[in-house]
Parts: sequence; C-alpha cells; structure tokens
Amino acid sequence: MKKYGIGLLIILICLSTFVLGFHKKDHREPNLFYQVYLDDTLIGTIRSKDQLLNMIDKQGEYIKRKYKVSKVLAPNGLEIKKVNTYHDKIESSATIYDKIQKKRPFTIPGYQLTLKDGDKVTKLYVTDKKMVKRAMENVVKTFVGEDDYRNYMNETQPKITTTGTQIENIYIQTYMTMKEMNISVTNQIYTDETEFSKYLLYGDATKETQYTIGVGDTIEKVAYSNKISPEEFLIYNPQFTSRTNLLFPGQLVRIGMIDPKIKVVVESKVVRDVVTNYKTEERYDETKLVGDDKVIQKGENGLVRLTQKVYNVNGSNIG
Repeated sequence: MKKYGIGLLIILICLSTFVLGFHKKDHREPNLFYQVYLDDTLIGTIRSKDQLLNMIDKQGEYIKRKYKVSKVLAPNGLEIKKVNTYHDKIESSATIYDKIQKKRPFTIPGYQLTLKDGDKVTKLYVTDKKMVKRAMENVVKTFVGEDDYRNYMNETQPKITTTGTQIENIYIQTYMTMKEMNISVTNQIYTDETEFSKYLLYGDATKETQYTIGVGDTIEKVAYSNKISPEEFLIYNPQFTSRTNLLFPGQLVRIGMIDPKIKVVVESKVVRDVVTNYKTEERYDETKLVGDDKVIQKGENGLVRLTQKVYNVNGSNIG
C-alpha cells in the first residue's frame, strides 16, 4: 500500500508539472518584430520598421542637398516583413543600417525617362517631370527659334498674304515613356533644367571648340558665324542667360557639336515664287526653206507661285 502511495504521488507531481508548464506556454505572447531582407536574403531582425526607415532618411542629408529632394529611401531590393515570433533575438536599427549601406546604395523618389530610337534605348533619371518638359521646350526652341516658337504657341504667327512661311505643327518624334520609381543614387540623376537641356541637345558633348570673342561680337553674331542658333549657344554656355548679354573682346566661349537625343519635327507651309523658263514656240512651214520656221511666241522667264508643305527634323529639311 505504501508502494502504491509513492507511485501515485510521483504521477501527481508529473501531471502537475505538465499542466503548469502547458498553462504557462499557452499564455505567453509572441513578439512583434520585423525581418529585413535584401534580394530575398535575410540580413537581420529589428524591433521597429519606422525606426530603420527614419534612420535611412536622416542619415541621407547629403543626398537630399545634392539632388534637391526631401526624402531618402531604402535601396531597391530591400523588403521589411512583419513577423510574430517567440524568438527574441533582435539587432539594433543602426546595425542593420550599416549592413545595408555596405551592400546597396540608397534611393530617392523620381522618374525613369526611356527614349527609344530604332533599336537604341536610352534610360535617363530625373526628379521632376515639369523640369523635363521645360528642358524639351528649350531643345525645340534651338531648332525653331524662340520668337517663332512663341508665336506658334500663342497663335500669333503673321498670316501669309503673298509669300512666306507659317509653322503648322511641332512635335517630338522620339518614342518616350516615363515611370515613377525609386532611383539608385549611383545613377546619373538630372535635377537642373539647363543641365538636362544640354544633355538632350549635345549628349556627352565630347566634341567642342573654343571661340575667342572679337570686337563687336554679339551672341547672335557668334552663333551665326559658327552655324548654330543663339539658343544652342545659350544652352552650351549657361553663364549667359539671354541673347542680349554683352560679350567682351578676348572672352572665351565654347561651341559644342550637337548630338540630339530627341527628334524635333517642324511641319511648315511655305509659299514662294519660283522662276520658270518658258519655251519658244515654233511652227514648221512647208513653203519655206529648212531652218526658216516661223516663231509663233518667244520664250520669257516668268514666276510661278508654289505652296509646299515642308518637313524639318532637328533643323534639317527632309522634304
């Protein structure tokens, strides 16, 4: 009987331990943590997602100043997943931040502009859509002329009464797409209108010459002498802001060789008088000797008024 009592006591103790242990585990709350992945590889677990993202933003003040943006974002390929776990081993946001910056550059909000010309595809990165529009207008003006472009846009072109030229349409023929995305700061990112205009017109601008200003030179005169437009001159020499800026003898300016990244098409109506040579009309008279034909009408040069539709691409006439 005593033996049975000892055995029963042991069983009761084991059951008590099992019940108490189970009860304790059943009421334990799991931890809410965040697992940080880079390209699907786990690099650590943190307590606060917001704390890590705020650290990325605050540590990026230099990037904000350089690209004129208000926020710095996580690298592309970074994913932060919420997890409920009993695991309690975590790392600080500062530790994870150091791991990230060693592996991948941070990003900023912006846009990817894709230009396609045949099989050639160019991807450009910008921070402002309105800046892109202004830069493209600057390129259009170099091929159209600022005054003609303004008159076309404002519908104030003079009407053709006799002869002359009138712009009917201006458009960019290059296929373009733009999408919003987070841009890696290792890319070439355009934030300035003048800088972007220069790239669209000159590309990498590897070919250029220097011109020494002479007495009486003006921006328009220098542009004409070098077979470029005043608008092209201003884009390549951004220290000048207007075609009326004064130049002084001995001053050096740069003349770039254009390599446009977009195709600007100008459709114009052209009315002009063309000189036409009229043939002399002769009639054969059988009663007269050979070579003694009678002249019915002598030929005279005349004018014929022609109306044509002219297509111009990047300043070159294509028909």
